[in-house]
Amino acid sequence: MSDDSLMAAPEEYLDPGYDAVTASGDNLLNDFCRAEVAAWSSWATAAGGRHGHDESLGVSWTDTGCVSLLGNPAHWSRPLDAAQAAAAAAALHTAYAAGSGGGYLLYSAFPTPDLRALGLHPVGHPPLMVRPADGTDPDRHARHDRLAIVEVADTATLHDFERTLAEAYPIAEVQPWTAGCLVPEALVSTPDWHLYVGYSDGAPVATAAAFVTDRVVDVTLVSNRPETRGRGFGEAITWAATFADPLKPAMLIASDLGRSIYARMGYLAMMRFTLWVGTRGA
Repeated sequence: MSDDSLMAAPEEYLDPGYDAVTASGDNLLNDFCRAEVAAWSSWATAAGGRHGHDESLGVSWTDTGCVSLLGNPAHWSRPLDAAQAAAAAAALHTAYAAGSGGGYLLYSAFPTPDLRALGLHPVGHPPLMVRPADGTDPDRHARHDRLAIVEVADTATLHDFERTLAEAYPIAEVQPWTAGCLVPEALVSTPDWHLYVGYSDGAPVATAAAFVTDRVVDVTLVSNRPETRGRGFGEAITWAATFADPLKPAMLIASDLGRSIYARMGYLAMMRFTLWVGTRGA
């Protein structure tokens, strides 16, 4: 085999797996990144907020106006060199400066240059995990003798979800909890979102959510009140979100607290994301 037999023609397009024209289903990382952008864009719309995307940089941002940065995520879905990163950071600063609320949390699917000189602050490198669809019977796992799991379908259960999430994390910026501080009521009827609340002795103690696309189940917002941890409630409610569509692989960005639980459930660590905090108006 000659060297030139492997060389692409100058005019040939070489798909890196994260371009706008990359086909859905090409790879799980790209499918997850697209799910994240779709999920939070729909969340922002439900909240009456804003969202945007710069295809040239692969940068997306959502702004719900929430005082917690957890409600204002941004995503970088392709590798960026130093010059591109500077342009992307400037675009995010401009986008968020146009609104009011708390800071924002930047998720990058790829290692980034050092962004501290660009006004962002490092958070860490949490693992992206995937659980392949394996034909497991959902009823075998998504239940618990001491936890009643309910899918949010009305304002009352939505408020139970939101309050539990705010207090179980906890999210200091929204304490004391008030309705609508994190989760917009319109999310109850937003397609593809599935929110779950776990009740123990009639009290809401755990949450999980899933956003379902044509390729993956994006699991997020898993919480369990400190006083009820160690009873299997977090795992049980994560099973409910995992099986929002049991025919698709489930994916999540794990916390240090949850990683061992997800591994026990069959989630596999694929890679690590890079997270940065941005300050609105910086």
